[in-house]
Amino acid sequence: PKCIYIVPTYSNPDGKVWSLERRKELLRLAEKYHTIVFEDDPYGDIKFDEAETVAPLASLDENKYVVYTSTFSKTVVPAMRTGWITGPYQIIRMMAQAKQATDLHTNSLTQHALVKLLEDFDLDAHIRTLQRTYRERMHVMKDIFDRAEDIDIRYHEPKGGMFFWVSMPEYVNTKALLDDAVDNGVAFVPGAPFYVNQPAQNTMRLNFTHAEPELIEEGMKRLVEVMNSAPVQK
Repeated sequence: PKCIYIVPTYSNPDGKVWSLERRKELLRLAEKYHTIVFEDDPYGDIKFDEAETVAPLASLDENKYVVYTSTFSKTVVPAMRTGWITGPYQIIRMMAQAKQATDLHTNSLTQHALVKLLEDFDLDAHIRTLQRTYRERMHVMKDIFDRAEDIDIRYHEPKGGMFFWVSMPEYVNTKALLDDAVDNGVAFVPGAPFYVNQPAQNTMRLNFTHAEPELIEEGMKRLVEVMNSAPVQK
């Protein structure tokens, strides 16, 4: 392969984190086969254990095989689709030329607004607030799953990011289940679109970042009721 795309830290949709050993092994293979690694890290700042340190692959890359990108849309404000990218000069130059041919450049007004905000705003303190808030909301969702003994589901507690990834019994089709959920005033994202091929139809992604804890609790109670009456997959 010429390039490998990865989201190794609090990934979308399953919220998993690569081990340090796996990161180092990918870098070793990238050097061996002269393959570029495109590291997408939109969620790396949203960690729930302040003591946990996760090293981006780019920080371990001594041979310049990693192109690293992140965004302000997960920390400053969702509508601010402005990010940054680092990597070997030759690659960044070609990417800049390709972008100029597509849309000239990123919105200037948004960039100026971001500069002004960062001059007067403590972004690090804001991120710490996000970490505490999202951790609290995640635990509301997890606690309800933990108490739901009547449903057969598998999940792990996210260490960061924005999502819960849930697997139900194989006979459940979550796309069909979504119709029943919407009828009960709650929604989720069926998991099948996240697969490259051979999708698992019994999976779903839940987002715990937007709603207040009270609303999450009510929504989760409704979702558990729908899960209890899940139809057999067709």
